Amino acid sequence: MHNFMRSHGIRRQPGGYMQANLIIDQFIAQDRRNFQQEHQNCRYTSSESDEERCEVCGEVWVKPSKNSIVKSSGGMHNFMRSYGLKGVPGGYKEAKLIIERMIAQDREDFIQVHTV
Repeated sequence: MHNFMRSHGIRRQPGGYMQANLIIDQFIAQDRRNFQQEHQNCRYTSSESDEERCEVCGEVWVKPSKNSIVKSSGGMHNFMRSYGLKGVPGGYKEAKLIIERMIAQDREDFIQVHTV
C-alpha cells in the first residue's frame, strides 16, 4: 500500500489511506466495466470441476489454490493481519473461511459475467 501511495503522491496519514482506497476502488470499477463490455455476449455452461469455461469467448476460470491466495498477501500472517485477525487457533479458522469465501465469490463473479 505504501508503494502505491508513494507512486500516486499520497501521504501516509489517515486521510491518505482513504484516498488510496478510493483510487483503488476506481481502478477496480473501471476494470470491471471494461471486462463486462468485453464479455457482454458470453454464455456460461455449468461444470462440476474446478474449472469453468465460457462457450462464446473461451475464457476459463480455474479454481485458485488457497496457498496462492495466501502467498499473494505475503504469507498467512500478513493475510490474517490485513483482516484484523490474531495468530490464535480461532484466527486461523476465520482466515481459512475468508479464503474459501473469496474463492467462491470469484467463481460466482465469473459465472455472473458470462451468463446471458
